[in-house]
Amino acid sequence: MQTLVTGTSTKKNRIYGFTLIELLVVLLIIGLFSSLISIHINRAFSEGDLGLASRIITAEIKNTRAKAAISHKPYILAISAGQNKFYVIPPKKDNFSIELTEEKDLSDKLKLPRNVIFQDIIVSSKKIQQGEALIRFYPDGCVDRAIIHLRNQDAETYTLKILPLTGEVRIYEGYIEERMG
Repeated sequence: MQTLVTGTSTKKNRIYGFTLIELLVVLLIIGLFSSLISIHINRAFSEGDLGLASRIITAEIKNTRAKAAISHKPYILAISAGQNKFYVIPPKKDNFSIELTEEKDLSDKLKLPRNVIFQDIIVSSKKIQQGEALIRFYPDGCVDRAIIHLRNQDAETYTLKILPLTGEVRIYEGYIEERMG
C-alpha cells in the first residue's frame, strides 16, 4: 500500500477551488459594478426628473391635438400652476363650445413627478405663475402658442415650447424666455 507524504496529493485526490484573495477580488468587482448600476437606475427613477415630466406633458399635448383633429372639435389643456396638475377639457357634446367643468368632475387629472413644478406658463402673451393656464387645441390641428417652464428641487429648469401650426413640442434645457406677440 502506497502512502502519501503530508501536504501532497495525487491527481485523484486533488481539490480544486478558489483562494480567499480571488474570491475577495471578484466580490470587489461585483460591488463596484452594482454601485455604478444603482447610481444610473437612481438617476432614471429619481424624484424631480424633468425629462420624465417633459415626456408626460408632450404626450398629453400630442394626444389632445389628435383628439381635436379627429373629432373636429376644440379641446383645452388646462394647467394648474399652483397645484402642479394638468388635464384635458373636452368640448360639449352638442356643439363646438367648451365648457369649463368643476374640479370635482375631472377624475383624470395628471400630476407632475414629485419635486417638479410648473414655474410658469406663457399663453397669449400672458405669464401665469399661479392659477390656471388654458392652451386651446383647434379642429384644424393648430394650437395656441405656449411656453411652459418646469423646475425641479435642484433649481434646474426645462422649457417646453409649443409651436402653433404643427403642435410640435420643443424641449430646451434652461429657462428660455421668448416674446409671444
